[in-house]
Amino acid sequence: MSAGSTTHSVRPRRRAPEEKRAALMSAAKKLFRRQGYDGASTLEIAKTAGVSEGMIFHHFGSKKGLFLEILTEYSRGAATATMPEDLSELTEEYVVQHAFDYADANPDIHEMLTRGSAEFSQEELVQQSDIIVEIIRRKLELGASEGKVRRGNTKI
Repeated sequence: MSAGSTTHSVRPRRRAPEEKRAALMSAAKKLFRRQGYDGASTLEIAKTAGVSEGMIFHHFGSKKGLFLEILTEYSRGAATATMPEDLSELTEEYVVQHAFDYADANPDIHEMLTRGSAEFSQEELVQQSDIIVEIIRRKLELGASEGKVRRGNTKI
């Protein structure tokens, strides 16, 4: 090594794609709730998440893809929340009560769906809301077919 030369330690670049994806989802939820879909830019979402804007397109394809992924995550959460561990506890009341409890604990869902956007037709937003209803309906029908929940109106 010659006099005057310095060595620089090169830190390996940390990719952590799942951490970046989670940070984008978290930032987008917050910004979509506060500013609506149209008010939140991809650049602002990326900056809030601490990643490059290109990561949105890499992970989700578009801002709309990110929004729909958030709604899908909420739908999965709602479905999980409405299904008891023990199927013998499955009743219409259980499902409906836990669905409302989940909605109360996650007000972002309602805010995001009701604020909408010119980019989303009302039909697209209703379809996203219907995902939760359909999952609940299927689970009630499954429980009823196995004799673990009484038959009733599964379209509550």
